[in-house]
Amino acid sequence: MIRNEARRDPYRTLVEAAIKVQERNVRVTVDMLDMLTGQAGATRAFLEHLREQQEAFWALAEGSFKTCLGLPHDGAPEGEAPSTGHRDSGLPVEDFDRLGVEELGRKLEGLCARDVERLKDHERRTGNRRAVMERLDRALV
Repeated sequence: MIRNEARRDPYRTLVEAAIKVQERNVRVTVDMLDMLTGQAGATRAFLEHLREQQEAFWALAEGSFKTCLGLPHDGAPEGEAPSTGHRDSGLPVEDFDRLGVEELGRKLEGLCARDVERLKDHERRTGNRRAVMERLDRALV
């Protein structure tokens, strides 16, 4: 009887170890499935965000192109100047003189070379800020 008990003990230890390994494998598998499910949702959200950015970019590019050519924007009555939303300063960027370089960089996106040149001429005549002039030059490249 003692011999049988001694033999069973190593088997029991082996079986218990195997069960623990299996339980750990199940936990790892469940964790991986949770992670993959979360990644799929994040990927879908990321792709949707990219689509929205692409649509916004094309709308901005189209509006800028029409502005540079002097064409009316969608919804503007024929023969009427396109509404740019800018003040009467005649500059293609609202409040240009008060903008910092970083904010100006965001405003320059989508402007045509002609509008950037107009901003450079204005800056040269008024503030002649070195950092702004450099940013305008980079926008032309």
